[in-house]
Amino acid sequence: MYLSSVSNISLVKDMTSNLLGQQRTLHLLSNQLSTGVKSNNLTDYSPTEAKRLLSLSAALSQRDAYLFSINSARDNMSFYEVTLTQISKILDLAISFSSNNNVYSAYTANTIATQATGYLDSLTALFNQTIGGKFVYSGARYNTAPVANLATLPPITLPPDPLVTDPDLPPYDSEYTSLGVNPFAYVTRKATIDENYVLDYGITSNDPVFQKIIQGLRFMQAAGNATNETDYRANLDVAVSLLRSSALELQKLHTTVIGNDYLANSQKTSQINIMTNLTNQLASIQQVDKTEVAVRIQDMTANIQASYSVTGSLLKLSILNYL
Repeated sequence: MYLSSVSNISLVKDMTSNLLGQQRTLHLLSNQLSTGVKSNNLTDYSPTEAKRLLSLSAALSQRDAYLFSINSARDNMSFYEVTLTQISKILDLAISFSSNNNVYSAYTANTIATQATGYLDSLTALFNQTIGGKFVYSGARYNTAPVANLATLPPITLPPDPLVTDPDLPPYDSEYTSLGVNPFAYVTRKATIDENYVLDYGITSNDPVFQKIIQGLRFMQAAGNATNETDYRANLDVAVSLLRSSALELQKLHTTVIGNDYLANSQKTSQINIMTNLTNQLASIQQVDKTEVAVRIQDMTANIQASYSVTGSLLKLSILNYL
């Protein structure tokens, strides 16, 4: 009787251990049924599957980073397109107004000065706009407004100064008086939009075409402040010349922005397609057939109930053998 009791108890232990294993499996199957995913724990996959899942997840994260970079760049480029369109309109108005008012009179000069000041005020506002708290046209000086108040700069005088290049700052730059030079003002924004593909898409307020436009408007303003026809015509002629010569350059700059946006959008489509493919590969490893899982749950539940019944019977026999 003693040996029989020991044998029954040992059998009960084995069956209890088996029951616990079945319950764990049932819990895993229940999660699979509710999520459609085999498991969120890599240990539930084979070594080959786990390695593949890690690789695919890393690739997805990298593509997601490219996509974020592309979207951020496109936000900035959309801003560039809007502001360049507005600058182009200001330029057209300035050229037309100056060309149609080339005969001096005190009234005409005053009107020219008023218009030029308004154009310069508008440019100040356009160049000093921000996205996400960062000045878009300031180069790498994200927390520094790129231009001073263009309408209130010291009077400009003939002849026109040559355009400046990196690291020299143009006279209208907000740091011109305090620093005079700053290479960070020339750093253009870039975006990594794919492996080994960096798109240089940024524009700064000291771009040569902007220097010419601002200089032209300032000479237009100087013409408006002239008190005689000689000074009026001299300044206005230079203003019109600078503004007209900058029109084509501004158009080229705008075209470059549109081209960069097209490239970024093409890469966005490519990244989305790659991410879809990677996601499908992940799904082929992780996803389960819910119908099949439901059948397994039914079978497992029946097995567990049967195991409970058998284990209970053996446990009763073991206790009786001790009595």
